[in-house]
Amino acid sequence: MLDIITFHAQCHLTSLTQMNKFNIIVSFFAVLFISACSEISEESVNHRTANGGVQYGGVFHSNEVENFRSLFPHSVGDLSSYNIGSQIYEGLVRLDQKNLEVIPGLAKYWEVSSDGLEYTFTIRDGVFFHDDPCFSNGIGRELKVDDVIYSLHRLCTYSKSMNDSYYMVIDRIEGARDHYKMSENGIKSADDVRGIIKLDDKTFKIRLVKPFSGFLKVLATSSCWIFPKEALDTYGEDMRIHCVGTGPFKVVKIVEDEVVILGKNKKYWRKDTFENQLPYLDALKYTFVKEKKSEIMEFKKGNLDMIYRIPPDEIIEFKINVNRDMGDFIEDEFTLQIAPSLSVQYYSFQHLSDVFKNLNVRKAFNYAIDKDRIVEFGLLGMGFPANNGIVPPSISDYPIDSIVGYEYSPEKARRFLAKAGYPDGAGFPRLTLQINSGGSANIGVAEIVQKMLSDNLNVYVDLSVTSRSQHFDRVESGKSNFWKDAWLADYSDPENFLCLFYGVNVPDDAEEKSFINSTRYKSKDFDELYEKANIEQDQAKRMALYCKADQKAIEDAVVIPLYYEKTVRLLKPYVKNFPLNSMEYRDFALVYFNFQEYNQHLSLVH
Repeated sequence: MLDIITFHAQCHLTSLTQMNKFNIIVSFFAVLFISACSEISEESVNHRTANGGVQYGGVFHSNEVENFRSLFPHSVGDLSSYNIGSQIYEGLVRLDQKNLEVIPGLAKYWEVSSDGLEYTFTIRDGVFFHDDPCFSNGIGRELKVDDVIYSLHRLCTYSKSMNDSYYMVIDRIEGARDHYKMSENGIKSADDVRGIIKLDDKTFKIRLVKPFSGFLKVLATSSCWIFPKEALDTYGEDMRIHCVGTGPFKVVKIVEDEVVILGKNKKYWRKDTFENQLPYLDALKYTFVKEKKSEIMEFKKGNLDMIYRIPPDEIIEFKINVNRDMGDFIEDEFTLQIAPSLSVQYYSFQHLSDVFKNLNVRKAFNYAIDKDRIVEFGLLGMGFPANNGIVPPSISDYPIDSIVGYEYSPEKARRFLAKAGYPDGAGFPRLTLQINSGGSANIGVAEIVQKMLSDNLNVYVDLSVTSRSQHFDRVESGKSNFWKDAWLADYSDPENFLCLFYGVNVPDDAEEKSFINSTRYKSKDFDELYEKANIEQDQAKRMALYCKADQKAIEDAVVIPLYYEKTVRLLKPYVKNFPLNSMEYRDFALVYFNFQEYNQHLSLVH
């Protein structure tokens, strides 16, 4: 109770009316927290079996190795924030957990015009926001089409501290860029965003600047989660931890960097195919143990129901064969799940820096890295060498084999470094490779690269490990010249990877943060190919154009693609209906425990 009261004491409430509202908030949450603690017992296994054999009850325990940055929809930019926020908030559409296909969410159905420019949505009846003091009497009201329009307008509005996701729509929705620029200059737009049009109380229309066949996938991302105006008016920047959504779970407790507890939303709108009310679980509990070895120990002791991403040094101990076919495998004490990940790990160059603005230096670094060796010895097979392009091979219909990457060639590496003016590394400055904390694999791979650059180029690199928040702050501010980076897809489309290098996303002011294109790479040829691909309606032609853009980025040595990840997850055997997908998209509304197996497992562990 103290944690929640302390948080609300930080709200910026100044007037007498606001102070009265503050007292209401504190009292409300004091009661809520006490009742929640009595309802959500971590040891409780009370359950009941419903239609179809599913079982209700239980608290799902998982761990994040890094604290979340923000749970506010427009500020979600890391996996921890997404994993938690995706259970609280929802968008017009969502993804099928099994195959990542776009399916209805808060929108019951939609229509797309024949020219691909207009999307008309009809929202559902009977969807309610979580109970919260921002509403009258603390009772969550029904979702309205105005809430959807407000959330999307807010996504198109400049905010220095609360909108890192504007790039998802700013050049897609008609009028979005004009609205954003006006708000950035402190001018209120009279017409709001002209491409977002209310038709009646249940329907509205989005009009695009150009056709983009991946637009529905954009709407499934965290940037398009829906929230009520009352919440933002009440909590402002505190919405990074004070969440008001429509999802299957709602916030019960947040102690930053320690624990997050989400309780069942008993008014949730979804039902399963047997007409059972979702979700099945009573609660989700997230801890923030930073060391993977400690996390794995908690899993072995039965204190976690899942671990995600297994460090290479634990593969042998768990006796995991990561080179087998993709799928689910039943082991003695856990279920092993393996899938190709829609992600790529790479090292980035700051293109405005004195050393890396030289193309020959960037090419030399690419040729000096043996990616096959990194995967074999640094990852013990937990990935695929990124010997082609930036887009991973797990996107269907993407002809990745047509892209020619950099083979391992110390001879070519030395030749390009000499061409850059540094024969045998002479005169080359000592560098710092910045990597973020959160896994032994990061350090292990960095040490291999460090040795390769030394052996092959006589280039010496120091390693600097920072927290995730510090890492990205330095990268986006242009304070790092050479750093470890990664991209896990927001949606399954090549565009979501190639947008990282779109020149329009680079601010004109070098002192301004560059959130999406942090390399600050600009190429007219790349941008033209990328833009043509975005508006192409024919799928085969579209993919071919993306491949050409990918090849251009490789030829310009924008980054060093290292490896495409494999997603590996361990589940306790009693966890059911939790399929693994290449985006690690999780729908906990459908997950349940088999309590017969649960009790058997507990007796073995304890």
